[in-house]
Amino acid sequence: MTDYLDNTPISWGTEIINGFVPSQYKNQTEFLHPPEFSKIPMFEGTVKEALLRKLSDPLGYDLSFDKLVEQKYQKGKPIVFVVDDYT
Repeated sequence: MTDYLDNTPISWGTEIINGFVPSQYKNQTEFLHPPEFSKIPMFEGTVKEALLRKLSDPLGYDLSFDKLVEQKYQKGKPIVFVVDDYT
């Protein structure tokens, strides 16, 4: 079972998402929360809906995340998701 870091919240409108970074990245991850952007909604809908939209075409080339990983993944290397709300 994977342990996750506490106190790494990201706000999405009125939702707070926490405990999503694996603890093995404790000293390798930095979180920036610019206060001027933290409460401005960047997408419509829920986090789930926005994530599903982005996974269906993450780079804007009509290439789904599954196909992108299939083409670019090197066995044995970790995959890291970086979510950016364009702030």
